[in-house]
Amino acid sequence: MTTLRIAVFSFFPLGVTAPLAAAELKGQVLRGNGAPAANVAISLKGPQNAERKTNGSGFYRFPNIAPGTYTLTVEGRNEQLTVPPQGTERNFRVK
Repeated sequence: MTTLRIAVFSFFPLGVTAPLAAAELKGQVLRGNGAPAANVAISLKGPQNAERKTNGSGFYRFPNIAPGTYTLTVEGRNEQLTVPPQGTERNFRVK
């Protein structure tokens, strides 16, 4: 009598959780007179670090960042903020 052995392999790793959804932080930087602040450096420090510059209309965007607590620096001014999974918007006025 021949014994038949069947091996079952799973292609789904056990104990692996789905990654957190990517969030987005965006906003606009304006001068004190209300004009857009173009080409202003913005840095983001926290679960992920990144640097950007505002576009010609003063807008900036940090796409695909991990939700969490960050420090955002705009022209030497630091602000701590929490970016939720659905993303958030933060606008600034600078001199």
